[in-house]
Parts: sequence; structure tokens; C-alpha cells
Amino acid sequence: MVTDACGVSTECQQTFYLEDKKAPSVFCVSVSSVLIKYNEVMIYAQDFIIGAYDNCTDSDAIVFSFSENSFEPTRLVTCDDFFNSPVEIKVYVSDESGNTDFCPVFVGVHLGENAECDPYINVNGRVLTEDDEPIQDAKVILHCNHVEFPQSKLTDLEGYYSFKTLNAYIPGCYLTVEKPGDYLEDVSTLDPVKIMRHILGLQPFTTPYQYIAADVTNDTYVKASDLTMHRKLVLGIISEFPTNTSWKFVDKSFEFSNPNDPLPDLYGFDAEP
Repeated sequence: MVTDACGVSTECQQTFYLEDKKAPSVFCVSVSSVLIKYNEVMIYAQDFIIGAYDNCTDSDAIVFSFSENSFEPTRLVTCDDFFNSPVEIKVYVSDESGNTDFCPVFVGVHLGENAECDPYINVNGRVLTEDDEPIQDAKVILHCNHVEFPQSKLTDLEGYYSFKTLNAYIPGCYLTVEKPGDYLEDVSTLDPVKIMRHILGLQPFTTPYQYIAADVTNDTYVKASDLTMHRKLVLGIISEFPTNTSWKFVDKSFEFSNPNDPLPDLYGFDAEP
């Protein structure tokens, strides 16, 4: 007896069982559109099918899904899809033997009545010193994965900055801050004394920001060479630090793993003594 891939048997001298490895044939609409109500709309995989046929499985037993590996007959179209419209959606078909194929559909996503997909936000903030003193003319840079970026703003007299009417759905956004200028700004003759007392253990630093300010050689350590560079700057022997910027900025919400040894966190590697 021979049993074919579809389970049909034929008498003969030996018995063979053949496996169904043929995927269904499927035809989808190539382009479609949906309307978002409020902030989402449900779509159904079967609605995009023009026809689906299989060599063994009956048409009414073929399964339609938005996932190749699991049964997902429905999908939510959201505001994210609207801002990326048209979106390519794959509709998968599977027969009773688990064979799968798909067809792509390009779906235009539009806003229907009562849609609430407002893409625009404002990004505001303030740049301050450790003592909450405002920093004027700091350059705040907004980076995003989009052709219109980066964009920058200067802080005002009170340290405020604002980026207005930005598309909230642009991906990969983050802020950096820089302030080029005079290396002697806010530096006093007492700073080398404070560094020396810290190195000698007489008066250790009490905040992460003091470590960051003292590491003028930018090597994740506070040591004698930092003290030397500070003295040269105060005495006018040098006008800038060769391996560092005049200002460093840290997000106020950043949590140091060890506030008494913050520099490895800031510079991205573990420093060794």
C-alpha cells in the first residue's frame, strides 16, 4: 500500500508513507488602507487574502496569521504605524502539515474620526551646576535618527532650553551638552588645594561631580598629574587642558554605581589603580 502526501492510499506490494512538504499558494491584495479610530484599529489577516489553495488541506482549513511562528489572526494598527505609513505587513498562510508561505501587503494608515495621534511634543530642561546655579550659553544638542537632526539650542540666562513641536515618534533620540570656552571660568586658586587634600586623604571629595571636575587629565583617576595641570592653568602657564574639555555635563538622574569612585561609570570602563 502506498499512502501519498495527502493521505490517499493505493494497493501495491509494499507500504510507503510520503510527507506533505508543499506550502499553500496564497494571493493577497498588494495595497490596502485602514482608518485609526482614537489611537488604534484592529485588522484581520484573512481580510487581506484574495485566495489560498493547498494540495492537501481544504481551503476552509487553511490558517491565516500575521506571524510565521505563532497563530496571530489579528493585529493592532497604532499611531506608530500612522507615522511610518505605509507599512509593510506580511500575511502568513499555513496548511494542516505546518507548511507556511506569506504574501506582503502595503497598508496605508490614515486618521479617522476622533483619532488621537498627536505627534508633537516639546522637550524642555535646564542646565545647572552642582550647586543649582544656572549655566548660560551651554549648547544642548538633540540627536535623533532622522535627516533633520542633530539640532541644538543655547541655554538662556536661567539655564533653560526648549525644543518645540518635535515629532514624538522619531526614533533614537538623546541629548548631549557642551560648553566650549574659557577653562578658567569658575576655577579658583583653592581648587588645587582641594585636590591635594583629597589625594592626601585629609579631606576626600564628597560628591561624584567633584571627582569629575578634578580629573582634568581625563584618565579616570584623580592623582598628582591632575594637581599639576590645575596649578599650571591657574598660574597662566597653560590656557587649556590638552586632553579634556572646559566643561563636563552629567544627567541629573544618572545613578553612579559607586559615588566614591564615579569615574569608571562616566568613562565607560573599569579603572584600575
